[in-house]
Amino acid sequence: MNFTNFDQVLNFIQVQGYIVILILMIIEGPIVTTAAAFAASFGIFNIFIIFFLSIAGDLIGDIIYFEVGKKVRGNFIEKYSKRIGVENKTLKNIESMLHNNLMKAMVFIKFTPVLASIGLLLSGALRTPRRKFIIASLLITIPRAIFFTVVGYYFGLAIKPILKYYNLTGYIFFIIVVLMLIFYIFYKWFIEKLILSYTKEISK
Repeated sequence: MNFTNFDQVLNFIQVQGYIVILILMIIEGPIVTTAAAFAASFGIFNIFIIFFLSIAGDLIGDIIYFEVGKKVRGNFIEKYSKRIGVENKTLKNIESMLHNNLMKAMVFIKFTPVLASIGLLLSGALRTPRRKFIIASLLITIPRAIFFTVVGYYFGLAIKPILKYYNLTGYIFFIIVVLMLIFYIFYKWFIEKLILSYTKEISK
């Protein structure tokens, strides 16, 4: 497809972008949600569609890990956990949490980037009831989607006058990518520092 002007590029992104965004949200929900909501504040996307895609992407990702976890063997999860730097004691504590308090375990898992994949796999491997798993995932996903959507959207509204003043709105896509990378690095660093300190405590 040939793009001769900005309007054509924008139209293509608005039509095809939602599919790409959903796929990216399955992989990395919070970061993509924030970036897409930021773009929505400039009229590139519909903010309500972004919100619902955020919920759908996060939930689909969780279910994929859950179903894969039901199919794989326990030794695979142990090997995978060692590969990503999760100690066996931590793995056992997550397993115990999943047995004793699913909601608490899901909050811990989903808000800890380094433990998210292994925890979701483990929830499937332990044969957690699918219905309970989905409900727990939704109860965490919805408020989290609201938070990142609001942050991205209102940050965009706040910065829009500055971009217009300096005539930088034409670089909006580049700015979104840069902000997305900065937010990704900060988010990973902050959450891992916050939660892994607790992980070390429960591993003792």
